[in-house]
Amino acid sequence: MSTMPGCIAVAGASGTVGRLLLPELRSRGARVIALSRDAGIDLTTGAGVEERLAGATAVVDVTNSPSQDEREATVFFTSAATHLGRAAQRLALGRLVVLSIIGVDRVLGGYYAAKFAQEQAARKTFGDVAVLRSAQFHEFAEQTLASHRDGRRCVVPDMTIQPVALAAVVGALADLACAARAGRSTAIAGPRREKLVDIVNNVAQRQGVEVEVIAQPVEAAIRGGALLPDATATLTGPTFEQWLNERYRPDSR
Repeated sequence: MSTMPGCIAVAGASGTVGRLLLPELRSRGARVIALSRDAGIDLTTGAGVEERLAGATAVVDVTNSPSQDEREATVFFTSAATHLGRAAQRLALGRLVVLSIIGVDRVLGGYYAAKFAQEQAARKTFGDVAVLRSAQFHEFAEQTLASHRDGRRCVVPDMTIQPVALAAVVGALADLACAARAGRSTAIAGPRREKLVDIVNNVAQRQGVEVEVIAQPVEAAIRGGALLPDATATLTGPTFEQWLNERYRPDSR
């Protein structure tokens, strides 16, 4: 595919995904604008957004809500998406790319509902939005262990996911942002299904943490595979086991 990197703005540039996306875009010849509070931008009010976007040809939204609460996350995501979309529309930017999660249109409530509201707000204000729905990152197992551990117990959702490498997601976002034409929406996941309880337990063992990982019942949609990719998704390695082996090599930490 021919590309035209141009000048690409990244909303959420100081977050986990944004920090990796910036150098990836630069490596492809793009000029990059960071949209973050550090740069004087407030996406929840729109302050400074249009001024900072001046000269950009595309914007990638990889923002993350500071709260997991559905109401608070919805307010954050819809406010940010609306201000970004309106500014991009007024400036006639060529592309708006939004990072989302596989299954947000199939899971009722919670953070997933907030992410779906973000997609809808972006499309309402900008129109031709390219949404990349991603499976959970491999790092999700580490994050879950850290956030759900209570002493020697760690209660985690009893769900099956198909985790993907963060680097692969960053590459897919860059592909969409640099596309010569407005990119189409797509999904990305890893090559193998995993039980969250199993991969959290694997991480605990690698970290030398003595903890009992307990599966907690989840809603019917998640039990039915709502967070899993369909046949149209792009599947890419490494597997979680390969990622884990590389991350916890004796000389890698």
